[in-house]
Amino acid sequence: MNKPPEKIIRVRGHDFHLTLHYDADYGARRTDYPDFDVNPVYTADGRPFRLSAQESCPQGKHYECQNQRPYDCNECVHFHQEAPADAIGICMCEELERSCVDMYISAEAAAQKWGITPRQVQRHLAAGRVPGGRKFGRSWLIPAEATKPEDARREKSPKNALFSDLPYVIAATTTPSTP
Repeated sequence: MNKPPEKIIRVRGHDFHLTLHYDADYGARRTDYPDFDVNPVYTADGRPFRLSAQESCPQGKHYECQNQRPYDCNECVHFHQEAPADAIGICMCEELERSCVDMYISAEAAAQKWGITPRQVQRHLAAGRVPGGRKFGRSWLIPAEATKPEDARREKSPKNALFSDLPYVIAATTTPSTP
């Protein structure tokens, strides 16, 4: 069961929902940050989000000594934060940049992929049923790995649900005959 977020951090237009837990070893409440190594998240222009305390990548360059690899992202010249104390930042390393062409598809491409009209895709996006869908100007961008959302007009019920309870309804409404 997912706990509701207790803290929301907004970095470069992306909301990160964080939860807090009590750490007995530490003796205090600690924030659960996303694991960007396991579940990478990218900006709209293809830059990976990283934690300042996350182990630096092999492409990292120490901001004081260029020939030394930094211990964590906070010591790397490629790591940029919106404010110096932010725990989440963006890696600006060219080798780690992910192409936006690979990340997003258009509403028309999603419509073709899902077998529905572009207008239906737009309705799903406007209703928030496509996770990661973003509107840029008058166009929508959909994550390439997004799946077709369920049609909100249709309930998930077995076929002939109207008649599936019929024997119970008949039994409950009939009165036993007394001789």
